Amino acid sequence: MKDQVDEYLTRVDMAMWGMDKEARKGIVSELGTHIEDSMADASTPEAKEKVFTELEAPKTLARSYKAIYGYGRTFNILLIMDCIVMGIFSVPLLYPENWEILASILFAGAVAEVGLVGYMSGNKIGLTAGISSAVARILTFILIYILSDNYILRTDDALAFVIVSMVLVIVGYGMGMAKERWQPEEL
Repeated sequence: MKDQVDEYLTRVDMAMWGMDKEARKGIVSELGTHIEDSMADASTPEAKEKVFTELEAPKTLARSYKAIYGYGRTFNILLIMDCIVMGIFSVPLLYPENWEILASILFAGAVAEVGLVGYMSGNKIGLTAGISSAVARILTFILIYILSDNYILRTDDALAFVIVSMVLVIVGYGMGMAKERWQPEEL
């Protein structure tokens, strides 16, 4: 039975990837103590087996803990950095003429990624990812324009680019707010 409990705790720990390491460690320790106490209170082998079989599935339990504690700082930083890279590569000036469709596809990917980050990590991280991606995108646009002689920039084009870039901010924050509103109340 001890091996089964250890395996269960390992599976719960692995399912909580992305969470802060110390939080995971504390959760697994507390869960292990709870299971040991429940097993000690069970008087028969059948009762001990029942304690084990009534445990929540590791992935389901991990999902609940992620909803409560969120993701760790390192994981969130990696997500934000990835959003910045997607923002940079969605700048149309990076690609040769007639390749604008690639920039559009990458921008749609950046929007989707920022939205996913917001939904996974909440509105603060979603907002940070959206702002970071939009700023990286705008700075890349400015840098390419300054360093290149090939582009004639009209004010309305620059304004449209900035407005479209702000979609990243709105989506990141909006999906974070959606997560908070859609989350079940019992968590």
